[in-house]
Amino acid sequence: MSYAITPPQTMATLILAAIALGCLAIGVRLFNVETSETWMAWSVGGSVVLVVALAGLFVYFLWGAFRSTVTIGNDSVRLQVPIYAATVPLNSIDAEGARLLELTENREFKPAIRTNGLGIPGYQLGHFRLNNGHRARLALTTRSSVAYVPLDRRTALLLSVEEGEDFIAALKSAAARLEPAT
Repeated sequence: MSYAITPPQTMATLILAAIALGCLAIGVRLFNVETSETWMAWSVGGSVVLVVALAGLFVYFLWGAFRSTVTIGNDSVRLQVPIYAATVPLNSIDAEGARLLELTENREFKPAIRTNGLGIPGYQLGHFRLNNGHRARLALTTRSSVAYVPLDRRTALLLSVEEGEDFIAALKSAAARLEPAT
């Protein structure tokens, strides 16, 4: 079963678009720089390539933000998001601890430090440390009805899933099918 990650709100979309357009504008400006020195031409050319590639990265983040999903398979959960996609085996998930959170009320689960990812207002993606010191892989676009999926004692997934209750129920059902009958 596949569940959509809630797309980012207008502010996050505008910020990503502005960063991408800003990078492109810098690239165009650098492309128009005239120089007679060979080493300077190579330096400017390299800068143009770098800035245009950075713009492409932010366009990819923006495009992927509206196509992100989390899929529960027979033996794994697949998070499909830009750059930070992951496949987590179902047997490594603490399905009984999975629940929906309101991050405005449960401050210990709020992202505190970005260790590797994208963090703009209204869109947090990648690896973060939470206020409680635990590590988490995030795909957050909202602060309400966030799916909290613990992987072990100090690691979790925090996901803004559009159908959060259905996702949690399906996750628990899939994990229960994996457990051997006693």
